[in-house]
Amino acid sequence: MPERRSPNARTIRRCLFPALMLGLGSFGLCLAAQPTSTASAADAPADLSGFWQVDAGQWTVPKNAKLTPQAQRVEERAARLTAQGQVVAYASRWCNLLGVPFIMGQSPPINIVQGSDEIVILAEQTGAPRHIYLDGRPHPTPSTFEPTTDGHSVGHWEGATLVVDTRNFSDNGHVDIPGGGYRTFSSHLVERFWLVDGQVMKIESTWDDPKVYTEPHSYTSSYHKLPPDSYAYEDSCDASDAAPFANSGGTRNKHEP
Repeated sequence: MPERRSPNARTIRRCLFPALMLGLGSFGLCLAAQPTSTASAADAPADLSGFWQVDAGQWTVPKNAKLTPQAQRVEERAARLTAQGQVVAYASRWCNLLGVPFIMGQSPPINIVQGSDEIVILAEQTGAPRHIYLDGRPHPTPSTFEPTTDGHSVGHWEGATLVVDTRNFSDNGHVDIPGGGYRTFSSHLVERFWLVDGQVMKIESTWDDPKVYTEPHSYTSSYHKLPPDSYAYEDSCDASDAAPFANSGGTRNKHEP
């Protein structure tokens, strides 16, 4: 229902003076004439600020992605290497930036810092801050933007739902996508963020990539808001540790079939 806007002190002073001169009855008429708000609370941008813990169900996304023949070969090769005990995700072994979508589904929480023109998502594990620009700027051309593991994100509000469009990805980092497929230079991601009762955040992610998918691939993640006194924890990484190099296959080949 529309909510009546509460009169401020200045409005009350403007009404109170003639009311004292003409009789208190005019005071009520003055307040009744004030404009009312026609906007619903559901139409306002949601407050996504704070620490959010992903639900463990994130990791049970069905392997239902519709893959191209090339992507199927890549997935089959990765499965064979994993079965042999070899490390497929080189980014984690060498402390490289992990990127999207991995940092959005990691076990440590993400920290969202929200402003009117920009939202920043910070991850505790190895990754760069993710910037989502809300000021109406377009995506830069590939000639002026170096592809990154997070890509380039622009967003806008549709009522209380944040819609984020991300392009200009690199194929570095942890490229696996929940449900099947992987991130490439031609990947395009659209995310929709919304709140449920203020304490649960949902993100619907839709990937489109002609090299990987025969049709767009979607899945939904759930996050629980942590207490307001939560704080960030530094997760260090040392690429020179004693992890067996042999398990990485002795190479740093790209994600190719």
